[in-house]
Amino acid sequence: MTQPLRLIRLAAVEAMVGLKRACLYDRMSRGLFPKPVRLGDARNSPVAWPEHEVQAYIAQKIAARDQAAA
Repeated sequence: MTQPLRLIRLAAVEAMVGLKRACLYDRMSRGLFPKPVRLGDARNSPVAWPEHEVQAYIAQKIAARDQAAA
């Protein structure tokens, strides 16, 4: 059974990844971290990240570490 899609806010992303907002947004601007989804129609509406994309980023970092050690 597949997990339902879930959006997580910045505080949860920071806690999962161990990086702060400035670093995350820098990585997003360089295409190294998933971009958030806007939760409303307005330009200043809050954003959140698809949890599975953040988890995939973490898994990619772990795989790169393991590959470098091999």
